[in-house]
Amino acid sequence: MTLAQEKAFKSGSPFKRRLAYDIPTRSPTRAKEAAERLRREYDRMRPEEQRQVQELLQESWKVLLGLTKDKRRLTTKEREDIWQVALMYTALKNELVRRKRK
Repeated sequence: MTLAQEKAFKSGSPFKRRLAYDIPTRSPTRAKEAAERLRREYDRMRPEEQRQVQELLQESWKVLLGLTKDKRRLTTKEREDIWQVALMYTALKNELVRRKRK
């Protein structure tokens, strides 16, 4: 599943809505590939788009954290995978913010 397909996700702008379909939430391998692709594209984005990417990654943390607490619908393995993905996106967000400050 992607971030846009999660129930808890509420998109704001059309840019964030389109980008949310490129952010997988359940597979760490696909999430790693998406993070690399987003890292490469980030420098070519306009400042407004860069800000929206940072907001989207922050929102993804909130959504994924809520999913890891859902013990009724998800198995332990699924929750562990979602947790790994959440940590990847948070690290990416922090890296992008640090890079922008320099």
